[in-house]
Amino acid sequence: QGESVAAGQPIIIVSRGGELEVSVGIPADMVSAVKVGTKVSIEVSALGDKRLPGTVREVSFVSESSTYPARVAFDEALDVLRPGMAAAATFDLGSKVAELSVPASAVANLEEGSFVFVLEPAEGDTFTVTRRSIILGALIGESFEIEKGIAVGERVAAAGLSSLVDGMKVKLIDSPDKSAPKEAASKPSPGDKVGKPDSEVATPKAPEGVE
Repeated sequence: QGESVAAGQPIIIVSRGGELEVSVGIPADMVSAVKVGTKVSIEVSALGDKRLPGTVREVSFVSESSTYPARVAFDEALDVLRPGMAAAATFDLGSKVAELSVPASAVANLEEGSFVFVLEPAEGDTFTVTRRSIILGALIGESFEIEKGIAVGERVAAAGLSSLVDGMKVKLIDSPDKSAPKEAASKPSPGDKVGKPDSEVATPKAPEGVE
């Protein structure tokens, strides 16, 4: 009572139940394959492993931060869903399942396409950063399937991408953990090696502290 409100400033926000949606960002390489009506499998973290069916309701024509905003609606309303819950969306693009996957945090996007920073062994315990263009497949949970651009066993940086440049020499902060198998549809830790489903991959810490 008695407070001043600027023009355009929200006074109150009211949430309407029953019409909840998931907001996602689609990379430029994939946006042409995602249409209104595309089927989506939605995993809400608060509901455990349960997957809910959804449908793409809108795909923006204008990009924001190198991705295109899209809205995915739940096919059926559940009373347990609440605004603000974290969710992961898997798009059914009707394409062949790729054999490789990397964490979504390892993928960078520019107008000319998507790329990753591959860490190639150099002298001693150092690695050379190499920027590599890739073709993305489906987004599954927190990882992207890779259709082309990298090979099984190659390491990619999954954090600190803004500080990396092509040809830079870096060191991994911690030693790799070679005991953690990863599947293409799993949620890998930052800095994972690229691996086939059911294969063993190393899990080095991402090179945020470069030398």
